Amino acid sequence: MGNFCTKCGRPLEESEVCNCENSKVVQQVAQETNVQSEEVKPEGEQSVKVMQPECQQETYQEEQLQFEQKSIEGEQSGFNPPVMSSNPQQQYQKNVAPDAFGLYIRRFFMVARKTVKSPASMLKAFVKANDYKVGLGFMGVDSIIFALFVTLLFGKLNSAISDFSSTLGIFSSIGMSASLHFPLAKIFFATLILTFCGACVLAGILLFFTKVIFKYKTNYKQMLCVASAKNLASAPFALIACIVLVVVPSWSLYIISFGTLLGYFYVAVAMKGTGVVDEDKLTYILFLSFAAMVIISGLVMRVAYKMYLPSAFTSSLNGMRSFRGFNN
Repeated sequence: MGNFCTKCGRPLEESEVCNCENSKVVQQVAQETNVQSEEVKPEGEQSVKVMQPECQQETYQEEQLQFEQKSIEGEQSGFNPPVMSSNPQQQYQKNVAPDAFGLYIRRFFMVARKTVKSPASMLKAFVKANDYKVGLGFMGVDSIIFALFVTLLFGKLNSAISDFSSTLGIFSSIGMSASLHFPLAKIFFATLILTFCGACVLAGILLFFTKVIFKYKTNYKQMLCVASAKNLASAPFALIACIVLVVVPSWSLYIISFGTLLGYFYVAVAMKGTGVVDEDKLTYILFLSFAAMVIISGLVMRVAYKMYLPSAFTSSLNGMRSFRGFNN
């Protein structure tokens, strides 16, 4: 009569010993190993997920800017004739796609809002994304607001001249009184153009010292983003200064100075987005750029200051110069 295993019931040969107990032990160890590996894997994945947002926050912001920029550039690349779809729902979805201007406005305010919250990380990501179109928008908005502030300031001076003339009873002639007033329309457009062109010139100066002198790889579009950081900082202060000018004119000048000061810090932070990691070289790049900008601004004002003067003053200056030439 054959022998059978008392554990599993398998038939056994003479003097054979069943190994079913060993197989169960091996299977149990293998199951425990799989369970442990499955328990460790979620923890490892969880640790990676926790660390990823902290390590790649700047990369996420940069990719977001690039994605929105590519969306706009894709829509602006050319006009494609509309293709009628047999499905009305699909045709409706194509018709309600956001336009390029709407995406640009959203990107404009997104960069401005996040720069106020975290200027260091956002400005570096903004420059790395090479989003010069938004930078030009910052320059334009700041130029308009600052030109409005300067025009309001000279308008205050015109009011003071009129009050002074009427109090003393002098310059009663309409033509004489008008010749002493500052040309507000000319002042507005001159300030607008000079402010915008000054920002573009600052970008060129930064490019010269960064790429030509210190041999860093960058381009003019990135430097437009860097220079526009100054306009981004100045625009809110200029807007507040326009409001304060109506109440306390002297305080408005301090507010404008605060915006200019913050703009210099914004430019210094934004420069790191161009790849300039050497703090020593960055210090001299900023110093030389701002020094060159001061010299160029002084030369421009020596030529353009006549546009800000009343007609009586400009005619007097021209008469004095012609008199000097006659004496020579």
